[in-house]
Amino acid sequence: VSGFGNSSVLVPHPIGGRGIENMVTSLNSFLSTNIVPIDDPVFTPVFPERPGVPDQSTSGGEMFAAAIVDGFGLSNGAVRSFLMSLPAGASLVTVPWLNCPLQPVLAREFGRTFPYDVSMLVPRTDRKIRRALLWWANTYVGGRSMDWYAEALRKFAVDTTTVQIGEASAESFVEHYADKRYDLVWLIGHGHWDQHEHHRSAFSLSESEQRDLTWWATLQLPETGRRLLVLDLCDSGSVAVTGGMVDLGLPGLLAGPGQAVIGNLWPVDPTASAVNGLVLILALVESTSYFEAFCTAVNVTRQGRPSIRDFLLRHLEGDNVCLDALDKSSVTFEALAHWGALAFFQ
Repeated sequence: VSGFGNSSVLVPHPIGGRGIENMVTSLNSFLSTNIVPIDDPVFTPVFPERPGVPDQSTSGGEMFAAAIVDGFGLSNGAVRSFLMSLPAGASLVTVPWLNCPLQPVLAREFGRTFPYDVSMLVPRTDRKIRRALLWWANTYVGGRSMDWYAEALRKFAVDTTTVQIGEASAESFVEHYADKRYDLVWLIGHGHWDQHEHHRSAFSLSESEQRDLTWWATLQLPETGRRLLVLDLCDSGSVAVTGGMVDLGLPGLLAGPGQAVIGNLWPVDPTASAVNGLVLILALVESTSYFEAFCTAVNVTRQGRPSIRDFLLRHLEGDNVCLDALDKSSVTFEALAHWGALAFFQ
């Protein structure tokens, strides 16, 4: 454990060479990527139409989760004792960084998990969510998500501003992003992380405008406590795998003392994303911290459809349209591709 200000940072190194090799092999299989942990003259790359799309089967996800447990030594008694003894406020720095769902796997294995520390700075106190911005950049089902989220926030007396598709623009997003009145900023749209040419990655702000990482790095954050930015976009939590720490990607650019960031590690199913997003919204309005809400959402969604339905029923009216969509959906919510997608960065 290394100290950064008043926060404790956990640095979990993979146990043994084969552990990380097996984990990377499993990651490549799960996401159809081409990451090589060591020089391997017989490595055979894959060339899918879109690298980084997860295996949505339950079995594929469980194989990857088991490789994560092995790769990080989570079944080792000493490692387990160490993790359970960490104080509140501990956070994760994984070296090398891999786009793997360590946070939700830890939650399932130990009943607790930790934020990813990408800024190495002490976070400010979370602001209570009193005012929220919902921004619908594009995606054909984004309006459904925004309607669900806005209804839930307003039910719990959160002053909610909505920007609809057609109204949104990159220029106006800059103004809203810098507005210190918002405690929660939630962006709904398309995102694409280029697995091979990271500088070509782009994320949507309107129907016709996408912006690359250079543009996102210029955004100005208001200096008032800590707010939450939820990037409800595919690949918004993806980071370049370079053998080092988290740097090149939206989390490294946007998370810091004044802003926590929740994003998706990979492309997500629109219905699963909308349902899981609503669970997160409802957890946020009743939790004392952003990360506590994230943990609640992970624990609800990882248990699958019955758990999600029970949670929504406790918070919403019985005839809520989200419940109807959940019941009609063919999504296997128990698959890691769905419950393991979200990641929390600070």
